[in-house]
Amino acid sequence: MLNILEKTFLFGLGTLAITKNRAEAFVREAAKEAKLSPEEGNQLLGVILEEGKNAKANLNAAIEEVISSRGQSLIPGYKSISCLEKKIADLEARLAKLEPAAKAK
Repeated sequence: MLNILEKTFLFGLGTLAITKNRAEAFVREAAKEAKLSPEEGNQLLGVILEEGKNAKANLNAAIEEVISSRGQSLIPGYKSISCLEKKIADLEARLAKLEPAAKAK
């Protein structure tokens, strides 16, 4: 699962790094070298941009899946934080009671 997520993430980053302008410039150059017609070049650009959108959607879905299945256990919830705050307050109160007794001795 992690390998798939990593590959999806890296592919998504790669496709996101290519902006539409860069993609258009790349397609123009590739079309020129491959002797493609302007229509074929536009089709190629459309395919590249569509693949980029799909990669982004897949990346988002993979991230959401990991967060929903494993991520929640990594993030302390409100209940956990409240419980820890109560324990800290209890310990501070106990310490406050012990400090005057220690000074009196």
